[in-house]
Amino acid sequence: MNIFIITWVCWFLSEVLLHGLFRSKTHESRNQAGSLLSFFGFGLSLNNWISLLVIVVPVLLSFIYRIGIEEDLLRAEFGSEYKAYMKLTKRLIPLIY
Repeated sequence: MNIFIITWVCWFLSEVLLHGLFRSKTHESRNQAGSLLSFFGFGLSLNNWISLLVIVVPVLLSFIYRIGIEEDLLRAEFGSEYKAYMKLTKRLIPLIY
């Protein structure tokens, strides 16, 4: 579903937004950071480090894989403009990754 949304946005907008609120935002659809934080909190609530790892690691790996797919699509659509945007923003966690 998310690939459909990104394709739709690429088709209608056809430009990378680098101003306003989008200037400091992470890459498109990087709202996974909130989900990752929720999974991390759930893992911590179980009071077991193994449970935390079992919950967070697969989710983190799937998000990283998904980000790669989305970035490939956006690089193909926007080319060097999106590559420049990638250098200015973080992928998943603001100021970290």
